[in-house]
Amino acid sequence: MDIKTAICDDEHNQAEYNKMLINKWADENNISAAVDMFESAENFKSARREGKNYDYDEYMGIFSVVFQDFKLFAFPLGQNVAASVDVDSDRAKQCLNMAGFGERLADTPNGLNTSLYKDFEEDGVEISGGEAQKIAIARALYKDAPFIVLDEPTAALDPIAEFEISGK
Repeated sequence: MDIKTAICDDEHNQAEYNKMLINKWADENNISAAVDMFESAENFKSARREGKNYDYDEYMGIFSVVFQDFKLFAFPLGQNVAASVDVDSDRAKQCLNMAGFGERLADTPNGLNTSLYKDFEEDGVEISGGEAQKIAIARALYKDAPFIVLDEPTAALDPIAEFEISGK
């Protein structure tokens, strides 16, 4: 897993600077996806109407994003990390460890097959806001995109966990 660049929103508006950096990287790597922020596919529809030819799938493939307001599902932990029913167990464990969830993973009753929440499984586990944020970060790492965009990624973490993740 080779992470090239992580972009964090540190509560200061750096969007224009980040767009410039990403566009420069895309140009240097012959990627046709120019960035007009990552709000929606509407940007691409508009660009196509203007005669620009951006590849939406290519664009989506270069970013992995953790928003401050993210969702986890009442599915097994591994599927939450992979965002798929097909899970590479070793990769999912590596990503969870990198995100600081390794000790908690070891304490779960069924490892990656442990269901989050009790919505569908009586033996599902409840997780804290900080643990959920670590799983969301692991999901971003699992995608293995060249850019990871983090919107206040440690907002729900205690100061010690924030320091540990920032150091990785």
